[in-house]
Amino acid sequence: MKSVAFLLVAVLAVSCAAAERPQSVVDAFYSAHLPHRTGGLPSGDELRRLQPFLSQRLHGLITAALAYQEDWVKRNPPDEKPPFVDGDYFSSVFEGPGSFKVSRVVKEQDGWHVHVRFKYEPAPDWEDVVVVKQENGRYVIDDVLFSGVGEFNPPGRLSERLKPMP
Repeated sequence: MKSVAFLLVAVLAVSCAAAERPQSVVDAFYSAHLPHRTGGLPSGDELRRLQPFLSQRLHGLITAALAYQEDWVKRNPPDEKPPFVDGDYFSSVFEGPGSFKVSRVVKEQDGWHVHVRFKYEPAPDWEDVVVVKQENGRYVIDDVLFSGVGEFNPPGRLSERLKPMP
């Protein structure tokens, strides 16, 4: 129980610190995400832990994708793999990064573009862009622009990948 309370206080402290600068929310998000990530979209406790870092729009897209996944499971045979269960949804590499470092921040029309340099062995280092905007007086992550690394990791946007397939 103490560790749960400590984790909650730590997440709240990091979340408050993340409101100071666009790169702070990105740094805090990946620091919270990487050590605890599982395959696929975050759900349950994992999503609750990451929610303070996400815009309302991105959180809504994730919860809609999870609802679609749940409905898909009900409509299909149990031996078929549902959507949104594999891979890392917050970086270009399926396995997810081993480490990260914010490299630069650029103000763009759709918000702040926080360039993040990722490492994962054996893949070459890569850089994705995290789109950050202000919402309710604090910085939050609104999208991820994937650079694409290798033939199985195409470039694109997280917001587009969360849309259900027909």
